[in-house]
Amino acid sequence: EEAFYQERLEKQSFRKVTIQEWEWLPEEDDKGRKKVYELSQFRGVFRNSAGDTIDLRPQESCPCLSNFMKKDMATLCSMLISAYDNQLKDIKNSRYIKEAEKTQNAIKTALTKIRTISHQANQMR
Repeated sequence: EEAFYQERLEKQSFRKVTIQEWEWLPEEDDKGRKKVYELSQFRGVFRNSAGDTIDLRPQESCPCLSNFMKKDMATLCSMLISAYDNQLKDIKNSRYIKEAEKTQNAIKTALTKIRTISHQANQMR
C-alpha cells in the first residue's frame, strides 16, 4: 500500500516527509519534488506547505459522497449502527460527565431510530 501512494506522489512531483523533519527540510528537493506530509488520521491524504489537501486515495473506494451513494440503505444503516455503537463505547472515557450523558442519550435515541430504519431496509432486500 505504501508503494501505491509513493508512486502517486512521484507522478505529481511530491515527496513525503515526516512531521518531525518538516521544518528542517527544503520546500523542494534536487529533483523538484515539493514536500508534503501525510495526515495520520486519513491514510493517503497529504498536506503541502500552502495548507492544501492532496487526496491520493483510490477514488473508486475512498469514503466520499459518490461512493456512499452507491451503497444500499441496509449497508448504510449497518455502518451507522456500528459507528454509533463505537461512540457509545468511547463516550465512557469522557471526562465531561454531564455533556457525555446528554450525548449518550442523543446517540441512544438516534440508534433506536436507525435500527428501525435498518430493519425495514433489510426487509426490502
